[in-house]
Amino acid sequence: MEKRGGLNSIFFQEPESIPVNEAERKRKVRSDKLKSIKFPVTLEQRKKLRGLAKEKRQIVRNESVSNTLVFIAALDHYKLYPDRLHQIEYQDTGQYMHIKLDQKTFDYVEELAFQSNSSIRRFVHRYIMNYLNCGQVVIRFAEYEA
Repeated sequence: MEKRGGLNSIFFQEPESIPVNEAERKRKVRSDKLKSIKFPVTLEQRKKLRGLAKEKRQIVRNESVSNTLVFIAALDHYKLYPDRLHQIEYQDTGQYMHIKLDQKTFDYVEELAFQSNSSIRRFVHRYIMNYLNCGQVVIRFAEYEA
């Protein structure tokens, strides 16, 4: 049969394929984008972290920002004193708190977690809980005799 024109002629036409230019479809990633990492906490640990957030209320906006500052302080602390970093039992309690890291810090944490053969969540939990239990850096200098 021959193709006939008219009302149903669209059914006999070949569909047109429109090439998609993928370069135009990609959107630029925001430079200030944050990655959220959640870690499990017990009720006591949650109270401690919320207490720290309340102490710093003038400086930080919420608990996530406070937790992020605690984690970054812990990273700096255990970079100087890696022997003070102890193994902590990781237990999924069902209650979580969050930290929000920029992409550069997240990549660094991801690399450290990979080197320690643990997940990012376990790594964050270990650092924050060690820092909560052991406290901040105390540097004592030996007295020199001149």
